[in-house]
Amino acid sequence: MSRFTGARILLIGSSICACAASAPQQSAREIGVRVAADNHFRAGRDWQGIIRSRLGAVSREYERLFQIKWVIRGDIVPWEPSASDMASLWRDLRHKLSPAKDEIALGFTRRPHFDGRRGRVIPFSNMVLVVDFTDLTEQENTSMLSHQLAHLFGAEHTADRASVMHERPGSPTFDTKAVKVISETRDFDFSRGIYNLDASNAERIVRFFAGAGGENRSDTLAAAHSRLGVLLQSEGRTDAAVEQFREAIRLAPGYAIAHFNLGLAFQERGDSEAAIQEYRMAASADPRQPKFQNQLGIALFERGLHHEAIGAFHAAIRLSPTDALLRVRLGVVLMQQPGRLDDAIAQFHKALEVEKNLPEARDRLSLALRIKGELEDAVDRSKVAIAKNPDDVQARFNLGMALLGLGRIDRSITELLHVVRIHPGHGTAHLNLAIAYLALGQYPNARKEAELSRKSGVVPPPDLLYLLRLE
Repeated sequence: MSRFTGARILLIGSSICACAASAPQQSAREIGVRVAADNHFRAGRDWQGIIRSRLGAVSREYERLFQIKWVIRGDIVPWEPSASDMASLWRDLRHKLSPAKDEIALGFTRRPHFDGRRGRVIPFSNMVLVVDFTDLTEQENTSMLSHQLAHLFGAEHTADRASVMHERPGSPTFDTKAVKVISETRDFDFSRGIYNLDASNAERIVRFFAGAGGENRSDTLAAAHSRLGVLLQSEGRTDAAVEQFREAIRLAPGYAIAHFNLGLAFQERGDSEAAIQEYRMAASADPRQPKFQNQLGIALFERGLHHEAIGAFHAAIRLSPTDALLRVRLGVVLMQQPGRLDDAIAQFHKALEVEKNLPEARDRLSLALRIKGELEDAVDRSKVAIAKNPDDVQARFNLGMALLGLGRIDRSITELLHVVRIHPGHGTAHLNLAIAYLALGQYPNARKEAELSRKSGVVPPPDLLYLLRLE
C-alpha cells in the first residue's frame, strides 16, 4: 500500500438492493453465527455472557422486523490475533473462523487504537468485525452490533440520529429505508457472498443496484457496476473489480468515480503508471474533487515524479485549503527536493495551524528542523576542511550538497563546479549541478550536466529526465 494513508475506495450510488424480493408471507430464516473474541475483549468480566446477551437482543429485533434469527453455532472461541490494524485483524478473523453455508463469522475486539471506527463489514460478505467501546453503554454497544449486521444486507448509514444506522447509533430502531433494504435482501445467500461471487450473481446484484432508476439508464448501470467493483475490491478480488470498473466506464465514458476507483485498483496491483492515467482522467472529468488530485499526487510521488506530485498536491490544497493532511503530504514531497526544505517546513507549520495536534505534521516538522540543523553544521564543518585544503574534493562536495539542501543554489553551484574541475568524472556532482541549474530555470546548463552525469555512470532519476525532456 501507499506510504500515505488516506486513500480509501469511493462508495457511490443508492442503497444496495437485493438479489430476490421477499414474499408477502415469510418463514423465519435462521443464520448461524461463528463467534470469536480477542484477548482485549476477553479481559472484561463475563465476556461470553455479554456476547450472548447482545446477540440475543439483536436477534429478537431482527426476528420481529425481518423474520431473521441469529443463532450462535458452537463455542465462542478465544482469538489471539497478532495484527493490530483493522484490515489485518479482518484477514486474521477469516482464518480463525470458517463459516459454513448460511453462517457468518463474527469477531469482537476491544483494541483501543482504531481512530474511533466501530467495526468492519463488507455488504454481501459473511464476515463482521465489531469494536467494543468501554465508554459506551451496553445498549449503545448492542445497537452497534445490530448496525454492523445490517450492513451485511446492504443497509447504509443515515443522518437520522434516531436510527440504528446512524454512524454513532444510540437507538435500536431502524429507519424506514433500512427496513426496506433488509426486507428485500433478507434471503441473500452469504455463502455466495462477494468473495465467491460468480458471473450470474454479479449480474443479479448489478440489476438490483440499478433498480433505483434514473433518467439515463447507461449512467445508472455504470454506477451499479462501479459499486459492485468497490465491493469486490474490498474483498481483495482486484481483477474482478477492474472488470466492473471498466464496464462502468464503457457504459458512461468520462465517469469520474469509476476512473478513480479503477486507479485505486491498479495502484493496489502495483501498476502505478496505469493508476496515474486513471487519476488524471478522473480529475479531468470532475476537477472539483480534491481527493482525485490527492491520490494522483500520491501515485506520482511513489513513481518518483516529484515535481508533478507537488503540482497535484497544490491543486488539491486549492480545492480543500483546510485539509491539514494534504499540506503534510506536500511537505513530505518538498523535503525530497533540493533547496525546498524551508518550503516543506512552511507547509508543516500551516498544517499545524489548521490542526494543532496533528501527529503527522508535528513529527515531520521536527524531522525537517533537525535536518536543517544538520545541514548548517555540515556547512561549518566543510568550510573548516576547505580552509585546510582548498582542493579537498569531498569537503567541496559536502559543502555544495549542504548548501543545495538549504536552498542556497548559487553558492552550491560554485562549490560543485569546483568539484568537477578537480574531478571531471564525478557523476554525482554533475547530477546535482543539473538539479541546481534546473531550480534556477537554466535548462541548457541542466541538460548538459545531466548528460555528463549519465556519461559518468550516474543515471539521473526519472523525474529529472522527464523535466529536461531527455530519453
